[in-house]
Amino acid sequence: MPATFNEYQEKSYHELEKENQEQKSEIGYLKMVIRDQDQRIQELECLQNPYSADGDAICNSDFEEFSD
Repeated sequence: MPATFNEYQEKSYHELEKENQEQKSEIGYLKMVIRDQDQRIQELECLQNPYSADGDAICNSDFEEFSD
């Protein structure tokens, strides 16, 4: 028995909602990765030139060591 149009719409809606949630989760993860990479870049830049006068706050303060 073929599905009715409403049943098809309902199935499509739930599939789209699931895909939307998966994409939101992936976006959140990628934002976290980018933030961590930005922090690591700042740390490495400060280690390269700790007396930089660029006014970057992280270079002028103690920062937490990242464990790899």
